[in-house]
Amino acid sequence: MKHIYKMLIVLLFTSLTACEDYLDMVPSQEFSEEDVYETYYTAQSYLDNCYRALYDFSGASAGGMGVKQIETITDNACTQSPNAAFNLGDWYNKGSMQEVGWALTKQNGDNATGSGLPIYNASFCLRIANNLIENIETIPAIGATQEQKDWLMGQAYFFRAWYYFEWIRRLGGMPAVDKVYSGGENLDLPRQSYQKCSEDIIADLDMAISLLPHKWVDADQGRLEKCSAHALKGMVALYAASPLMQNSVDKLVERDDYSIEWATRAAQYSAAALDYIAANRPARMMFDPTGLSEEDRDSLYTEIFYHLNYIGKESLFCRSSNGTSAGGNARDREADLSMLYQSLRVSGRAGSWGFTCSMPTQNFIDAFEMADGTKFDWNNPAHAAEPYKNRDPRFYNFIIYPGRQWGKVGHPGTHDLPAFNKKVPRHGTYYFEPWRASEALGGGWGMDNAYSAYNKSIPTGYMFKKFWWKEAYATVGQNPDGFGTYRYNAEFIRTTGVWLDLAEALNEVAGPTGTVGGASSYTALDCVNKVRLKAGMPAITDPGSKEEFRNRIRNERRIELSFEYHRWFDIRRWMLFDEVFQGNYPIKGVHATLIATDGTENQENWTFEYEVIDIQNSLRGYELRNYWYPIPQSHMDRLYNIQQNPGW
Repeated sequence: MKHIYKMLIVLLFTSLTACEDYLDMVPSQEFSEEDVYETYYTAQSYLDNCYRALYDFSGASAGGMGVKQIETITDNACTQSPNAAFNLGDWYNKGSMQEVGWALTKQNGDNATGSGLPIYNASFCLRIANNLIENIETIPAIGATQEQKDWLMGQAYFFRAWYYFEWIRRLGGMPAVDKVYSGGENLDLPRQSYQKCSEDIIADLDMAISLLPHKWVDADQGRLEKCSAHALKGMVALYAASPLMQNSVDKLVERDDYSIEWATRAAQYSAAALDYIAANRPARMMFDPTGLSEEDRDSLYTEIFYHLNYIGKESLFCRSSNGTSAGGNARDREADLSMLYQSLRVSGRAGSWGFTCSMPTQNFIDAFEMADGTKFDWNNPAHAAEPYKNRDPRFYNFIIYPGRQWGKVGHPGTHDLPAFNKKVPRHGTYYFEPWRASEALGGGWGMDNAYSAYNKSIPTGYMFKKFWWKEAYATVGQNPDGFGTYRYNAEFIRTTGVWLDLAEALNEVAGPTGTVGGASSYTALDCVNKVRLKAGMPAITDPGSKEEFRNRIRNERRIELSFEYHRWFDIRRWMLFDEVFQGNYPIKGVHATLIATDGTENQENWTFEYEVIDIQNSLRGYELRNYWYPIPQSHMDRLYNIQQNPGW
């Protein structure tokens, strides 16, 4: 049994013939290398580990983040337990650090799971995909039909593309990984440019498109389809067009220019994806809100994020809650909802597992437009007096703000505290109470901040409810079935995201209203307005210049795709650290002061005053070098042709 190096590059390029370890992929099943290629089903079980290793960003502990959502390293969210070293950009040789870690890890006895570090998981799955691609024909004729072999190969090519993409969008251009290397080969390979890596990915996606089915049978829903590969092609090309990716491997400078060649390709690929979906998978298209009541529109909109079906309405590529493509219980999200999004009064969990860990920031709240499409502005007295009135409908779908009612249950016993004074009405319904009462009302914190060993446990003043339905709550000493009412998955690509990819690419090539050959049915302005119409926002009629509309598109992505594994990669590929993390305390929250009540329990009719505050424990110290992650020194010492990323 050969030594398994605990290094990501060596892991990829060396022969891991420790089959008992490497092929111990599926719970309660172990395969030898020969067993893997015995039948279609054993080969699929082997390949299914690429589904299981997908980053479960909607799950607690995903990617080594602990009880934090990945958005908490951006300007959209923060946490009560930040990783100071990460937030200050101290990433070098931190093998087990959240998100940037590269160490070989095992979770729950498995080699790679959704809880594993993403760079290691990518290395692990790249080898699986290459192994299957090279050995598919060893499956005997009686063990798989040609169609089944095509399906396996299509998934393998897609996963080689996806996990290589996961690699390069963190590390920059890297050596090619198009084969299984043996220990006797030259492993000291130079890095390719980011664009060359992207060409390799697109070639694999073209193979995936030719081999994957249009649609799986119901028992296999959630597996990769042709539409998955079409959509990823546009996303990969858009990244290759982005400002960060125009830097060379050995040099890194601030820039804001796109590659017009790659943006053109991104527009063509994303347009082709939408054309394909409309023709072949119309159920995956965005819904048309024309003629719907506001209530029905909002109901359809929330069904995108949590739903009764196994797969969401817009889902093109996702990780189900149990990490496999089919079967299992995709409703098992009680722990994730409790630990990632809910306050202690709702979750009923004790200690550090019971307070909200992924809170929206004021920075994010301010990005929501007013309902008429104008910008929110604290300098506008009307906005400042009632900051939660007449906002983008997505604000109410995504945000719980001070005094908002959410949920259907009172919290008796240990879930409630005695009212701190008689001037504030006591209530049996859950209202969000991160506020402090004025001295005229007796002072004291509302229950969501008072009821915790962690003082001021919701310092930003907000909770995130995009994936949180009203029935998901806990009563004293038990967790009722409300947590299992709906399903939700980690969506890597959904149809609305393709529209926004297309808008960004078109705008860079042709401005807001111009067209591009190969995508001539679309303009950037039309794409954005379709997304806004679905959400209940008015169309943009005056997009301004390309640069002005670029900012509108970026804000639309920030809102629509929030907490969906995009914002961190977007602010890096756009090179926006200086813009979004200004000042000593760039992360903001709100201090809400209760100054009057109407005598009822309805806090939304009470009167508050608001003050924007600094969140002082959520610093950000990202520098130029942090746009790319460092390659471990141990790799640099062994592989002399591998260049370190600039600044590390």
